[in-house]
Amino acid sequence: MAAAKASFLVPCQPAAEADFSASSPSNYERIDRFLRARHGGQASSSRASRPCIRVPAARLTAPAQSTPPSTVASRGAWPLLRPWVSHTASSYLITALGPPGATAPQYLELFTFGAKFDPPTLQHREARPMTLTGLICAVAGIFATAAVAWLLIPWAHAHRLVDRPNGRHDHSAPTPVVGGLAIWFVVTGLGLAGEGADSRGFLAYVVSGALLVGVGILDDLRNLPWRLRLFFQALAALILFSGGAYARSVGNLLELGVWALPFSVFATVGVINAVNMIDGSDGLSGTLVGVALAFFTLEAVQAGHPVLAAQLALMLGCVAGFLVLNLRYRGQPAARVFLGNSGSALLGLTIAWGAFEVARIPGHGSAGILAPWVIAIPLIDCVVLMARRLLDGRSPFKADRNHIHHLLRDAGYSPQRIVAFAALLSLSAGGAAKLWLSAGWPELPLVVLFLALVALHFLWSSKRERSVAQLRREHRMAYPRQGEVTSVARDFHD
Repeated sequence: MAAAKASFLVPCQPAAEADFSASSPSNYERIDRFLRARHGGQASSSRASRPCIRVPAARLTAPAQSTPPSTVASRGAWPLLRPWVSHTASSYLITALGPPGATAPQYLELFTFGAKFDPPTLQHREARPMTLTGLICAVAGIFATAAVAWLLIPWAHAHRLVDRPNGRHDHSAPTPVVGGLAIWFVVTGLGLAGEGADSRGFLAYVVSGALLVGVGILDDLRNLPWRLRLFFQALAALILFSGGAYARSVGNLLELGVWALPFSVFATVGVINAVNMIDGSDGLSGTLVGVALAFFTLEAVQAGHPVLAAQLALMLGCVAGFLVLNLRYRGQPAARVFLGNSGSALLGLTIAWGAFEVARIPGHGSAGILAPWVIAIPLIDCVVLMARRLLDGRSPFKADRNHIHHLLRDAGYSPQRIVAFAALLSLSAGGAAKLWLSAGWPELPLVVLFLALVALHFLWSSKRERSVAQLRREHRMAYPRQGEVTSVARDFHD
């Protein structure tokens, strides 16, 4: 097969030449052996000496040699198609997900994932591998959080830290509200065991999270006044601010300057309450927060920030571990644990912290525009209901059954379908916004469109009966075999 030339670019050193087969299955092994030989038996990870691999994409083409038909018949067409498929897939991934300045038509960056380059020289600025570390953190978070939450169940029953069915709390049995406590324990323990202890922002998150979890447990036990809850939420936002986790701008549209503090406090308190209000159906809030954290993790990986990527992956894994005991699936007809007010406040704080930390990475200020889109359902639902309650002369924190998950449930959607529907919408909204920003298009249309969606949802949900009837018709079309909805199941817990 034809060989392609690959040049290894090492900062402050002349480029070395080596021959590699572009379609060889052992290509990465050869690269690793070359680097280890060059660096005394181990691959260096320092910023000054870590090499990046430059491969002209034009060279990664199918071999220009003929293959007898008998060979194709005996071995199949895959050996011939593999170079083309590899080149096409790599080009798409690098274009859609690759770091700025490393576009597919120019070079394919093969050794590290999420490296940062300075075009047009493509000098390596950061090339610390992060995918394996992030994966380990996520998997550890899943198992550890599920185990800790399971162990906390008898403790919660013994101390009456359970959500009992009464009034609007319509689940079938008393359920422990220890999900937030389990998530905080695991994030704190594993995060501080890693590089989180050296991060002011992460330490501020741990302290503010401890505050909210403690206040949330008291709220679950004593039902604290909403004004007192708002005070502690604002205090948690101030702690984040002291650790450097705050909004410095609105995307690349507006620098906040002296307004950074009040804007950050308002945004943090708003997201905390949005997540709290959407926590009304099994698995819903955890799934939506997980989708948002997945987008933030991708942003950190693309930015070449391995520490933040690992921290966000850990938080994502912890949320997934909680969902193991909170989602409904075969063998688990009802949630075993709830988030409680402590958990919903912690997850809201996590979203705010993740958005602030990603947006503060140089060149990634657009994360401030992406953030509302990846958590669009809770935000739009919260803003619309609070506005409607204020217009009706009621307290904005007066609970009712007009949230989007209530409308869907009244229309006949099961809790599992509510979660799937909301996750699909979040992935679609966040993915569309991400592609828009990645294409380099203006940020202002995304802001205007988001505000338009808020206004449209306000108008659409103004007549509850009409909204439910429309959702019921769509439900019948999507699930024609389910039949007529005669009653609303009692499975809400907010």
